[in-house]
Amino acid sequence: MDTGRGRALSATRHDCYVDRLRQATYQIRQREAEYALSQVFIAFDITQSAGAAWIEQEVDNIIADLQQAEPEAPAVEVMFPGERVLRTRQENLTTESRSTRQFGKQL
Repeated sequence: MDTGRGRALSATRHDCYVDRLRQATYQIRQREAEYALSQVFIAFDITQSAGAAWIEQEVDNIIADLQQAEPEAPAVEVMFPGERVLRTRQENLTTESRSTRQFGKQL
């Protein structure tokens, strides 16, 4: 005789699983333990909806606002993630360009 008990248990497990999928990152860290996790990264070309010029201006505004933040310590510069790498790359490209010109003059 089928009491339907197995189906009810399966439905309950399914509901718990679906609830876990609906949690945002901040909700996950509120748990006692992290379990049943997965990550999905989605990329959008936002220039298709807003326009490249507007996006560039908004990013510049956000960076300017960030750089006006009060630093944790007086000697610490407020930077966005990856800013140090970007600066190093720009410096290396400038140095490489100067070196290439100087080398060309020597020939």
